[in-house]
Amino acid sequence: MDITLRPMTDAEFEHFRERQEREYVESLRRSRSAEAARRKAREDLGRLLPDGGPGPGHHVLTAEHDGRVVGQVWLGPSEDADDMLWLYDLRISEDERGQGHGRAVMEAAEPLARGLGAARLGLNVLGDNHAAIALYRSAGFTVTAQQMAKSLDGR
Repeated sequence: MDITLRPMTDAEFEHFRERQEREYVESLRRSRSAEAARRKAREDLGRLLPDGGPGPGHHVLTAEHDGRVVGQVWLGPSEDADDMLWLYDLRISEDERGQGHGRAVMEAAEPLARGLGAARLGLNVLGDNHAAIALYRSAGFTVTAQQMAKSLDGR
């Protein structure tokens, strides 16, 4: 499948950043208070995706197939290893899922990552995102760390 990756337009980036903050807060709420989640999301995204564009070394890209937008991918420097780029987000439009676009976007991102000097790609995935876990495993990703939590208040 032929996927083209291009830099996001300003309008696409604005929508992308708003969604990233909203969804990041939701994911952080699994392990912290609402206020702490909002504060951490603002701090992290303020550093990685400052208003108006991606931070240094970050690439937020729109994925197109046959001239239509099918998703987005965000690659940036790893905070843990100099030889690794981080796959911060890969998203396929709901109406485009299940058609091989996720794998195709990852395959299109790999030569870009190599061209940027990366020897490896890293990512985080929520433990209950079974579709993403299956996609990443089938693409050759392996588990390198695992985080677990247990609610003590019945939630």
